[in-house]
Amino acid sequence: MGSSVSLVARNKSARAITQLWDDVSMFETSPSMPTLKYPPHFTFAMFEDISGAEIKRQLGDVFLKATPVRIRFSKIRFFDGDPMVVWTAPSDISRLQALHHAVHSKVDAALCRANYLPGSWTPHCTLATQIDPAKRDEAIEFINAGVGEFDVVFNAIEVIEFSPIELVQQWRLDL
Repeated sequence: MGSSVSLVARNKSARAITQLWDDVSMFETSPSMPTLKYPPHFTFAMFEDISGAEIKRQLGDVFLKATPVRIRFSKIRFFDGDPMVVWTAPSDISRLQALHHAVHSKVDAALCRANYLPGSWTPHCTLATQIDPAKRDEAIEFINAGVGEFDVVFNAIEVIEFSPIELVQQWRLDL
């Protein structure tokens, strides 16, 4: 069982991302993000061998005074792996970096997956994780066509365990 810390959009503004999930899923072998049954999010840290309860303990009260984060998106990008991963890029990452830093100032970095560590992390909101190699060129055409600008308000920070996803702790940012 793994665990993670994420900034989550649990409000109507998340529909802008979930619509893109639907749009991009036509290039996947099977729809990846809707299958998660978890809202649009930025993952700050991911762990294989530490429980959500331990992460919650390490984070303590670090997010008690955090406020909602309005993110403007204007570009779709991809990580060119096997499989290709499609994501939307935030226009301004300063608040994301500050929250990411807050997580990593409290949790044991030795237990975190390397690509989530400071200096390695790319702030992104995933749209699809299972691009069909046969539809790669179509996906790139979609990415290059652009999406225009849109805003999403991320209003919770959560510690989860997976798979399946189970909420361990939530800090609501809009109360």
